[in-house]
Amino acid sequence: MSGNASAVAALARFGSAASGEAVYEAGVELGRLLRTAFLADYFVKTPFRQELRRVLNQGVAVNALKRSIYTGRISPAQAKRPDEMQAVADGLSLLANTVMAWNTMQMQAFVNRWANRCQVIEADIMAKTAPTRLRRINLRDVFRFPLERYAADLMPSLAASINAAVG
Repeated sequence: MSGNASAVAALARFGSAASGEAVYEAGVELGRLLRTAFLADYFVKTPFRQELRRVLNQGVAVNALKRSIYTGRISPAQAKRPDEMQAVADGLSLLANTVMAWNTMQMQAFVNRWANRCQVIEADIMAKTAPTRLRRINLRDVFRFPLERYAADLMPSLAASINAAVG
């Protein structure tokens, strides 16, 4: 009624069943125009193509990192329900994000050391660097986390019972 609509509302109103209507045909033509503009940029502009390839490779590197972290199988008893599958996926994402955060901290420390020596790392080298590497990270060992040390910060209401169980 106002002349504006969200993409979701437009798709709901003018889905594939609405073919033949003017608004639907305008959306199809707009999609073709945008795809043509993208392909023209991709084939003509080398820097655009290189940047797109770099960004896509970083996405692939994140997936490779997740595969490296988790190489086993999830038993059917562990992830039958959607909420359980979501918990497994979220746990894997949390671990991958932890590795990337650690790598980012180490990369920043390296950049700071170079800056302290008045050495500059070129911007194009920094643009090609991503925190998805696994070097110096042991993924095949037993990790022990001293929860009792952080229990009060992580779970204040359960801190006493955790300390009693560990202690």
